[in-house]
Amino acid sequence: MEFRDNFNRWVEQTLLAALARRKQERAREDSEAMWLFRLLSILYRTRYPVRGVDIRVDRDLQITLQDKICKAAHEVLSLIHISEPTRLLSISYAVFCLKKK
Repeated sequence: MEFRDNFNRWVEQTLLAALARRKQERAREDSEAMWLFRLLSILYRTRYPVRGVDIRVDRDLQITLQDKICKAAHEVLSLIHISEPTRLLSISYAVFCLKKK
C-alpha cells in the first residue's frame, strides 16, 4: 500500500513539475510538442511501471492527466485520415501529423 501511495505522489509531483516547466518554455517553438511528450511519458510510466508491479493511479490524477493530454494533442496534432475496417481486417487506424505554426 505504501508503494502505491508513493507512486501516486510521484505522478502528482511529476505533473506539477511538467506544468511549471511548460510555463518557462512557452517561448520555444517546440514547447507544445515537448509538453505533449512529457505528458505521454508520465502516462506510459503509470501504465508500465519499472518494477512490473500492478499499480492503480488515483482516479482524479488519471482524469487530470488524460484531460491535459487531449488538450495538448489538439494543439500539436492534426487528424489526416481514419481508415474504415474491412471484412478481412477488423482493425482501423488513424493518421496524424504535426500542425504547422
